[in-house]
Amino acid sequence: MNNDRLKINLADFANKLVEDFQALVTQAENTQTRQDLSNLEIPQGAVKFVQDLTNQINTDYHQDREQQRTEVRVRTEAIRTGLLQRQQFLEQIADLRRQAIFTKPSDRFVLAGRIVDEKTGISLPNVTIKASSGDRKLDDRLGRTVTDKEGYYRLEYSEDLLKEFGEKKPEITIEVLDQNNKSIYQSPKGITFKIGEIHAIDVQLDSNKLPTSKLLSQELSAVRSQQIEILTQKQKQLGDRLNRKSQRLTKG
Repeated sequence: MNNDRLKINLADFANKLVEDFQALVTQAENTQTRQDLSNLEIPQGAVKFVQDLTNQINTDYHQDREQQRTEVRVRTEAIRTGLLQRQQFLEQIADLRRQAIFTKPSDRFVLAGRIVDEKTGISLPNVTIKASSGDRKLDDRLGRTVTDKEGYYRLEYSEDLLKEFGEKKPEITIEVLDQNNKSIYQSPKGITFKIGEIHAIDVQLDSNKLPTSKLLSQELSAVRSQQIEILTQKQKQLGDRLNRKSQRLTKG
């Protein structure tokens, strides 16, 4: 109940007391015998007013508490929904990233994949990937790329490059190079150019052979973990406050 309403109720109560007192005085003026005194009626206006006011206060109190409990439930549900949406959003981003990497082209041949540690499965960023055919002249045209922060790579080749091979149908392989440009992994042979196709090659290897990439991956993982930890702590603190408030309202 707000203060303005309480002031009005107290003013009404004071008026009721005055009315009861005046009624009592009027009766007392006509009281002459003990029998008249026993027949004297005590005005109940103020008493009834207090009872009504008490009932109204209790009603308002429970309505306010129920409203606050409802607000707590709504806010709690909003937090849960927000967390679920965030998780779904992150999953969608991951799906979109993989879809983008493995999008099938219409006029190109694509080599794509992901490089991860063989034991932990963590992605290895900034790793050099080189395509080769066994022909040094053409190998320069096949080129190289580096993995992104999620360990993905993608190499694309046009039909014009395919024509440079002439009648040959070379078998393409990919190599993973260390920081000294030495090959630490080579895919099996058997990949042939075919426009409009994508060939996926995911590689699991010992990240100790790629110390720079491993360190970068650990740093990125630490940053992500720290961000998640901060977010989790904030969510827990907010949840604890809402739970304490809900418990106080329930006890009230």
